[in-house]
Amino acid sequence: MGSDLIVAFKVGLALMGVQPGVAASKPVDPRAASIQEGGSPVGLPAKPGDRVTVEFVVSTMEGKEIANSAKRGLPYTVAIGDPASNPFWQTALGSCRVGMERKIMFSAENFFGTEGAPPVVPADTPLLGIIRIVRIVRSAAAAPPPSTAQR
Repeated sequence: MGSDLIVAFKVGLALMGVQPGVAASKPVDPRAASIQEGGSPVGLPAKPGDRVTVEFVVSTMEGKEIANSAKRGLPYTVAIGDPASNPFWQTALGSCRVGMERKIMFSAENFFGTEGAPPVVPADTPLLGIIRIVRIVRSAAAAPPPSTAQR
């Protein structure tokens, strides 16, 4: 079970853009991801400069859970448009709204590659990410202008 926790941690780091040693040999190609939307979105969509907080679950297509930020109490926050963040997040969170849930399927080549991350992620294993948008903090640049209505 200890190795499962280590790989889950490494998956989380890889999603955050940190190279944990078992991450893919190449960065995640967000264009290769398939995205489906659901949930009950409210409010305005996120814009460049906004900080978006998410909870995510990563599993194999067969349903074996690899990482779960909610279970671990570790939501993740990313700034939309930040070139330092993993391109995966920029694609996954573009135009998101609070309450939205996105399912993102990506091929093995775009995450752990042909090697996988044994013993948790077998070689050539496509993965499924489920991301729930928890909070959006608007940047000053992205916030709507204050009302100029006269009273």
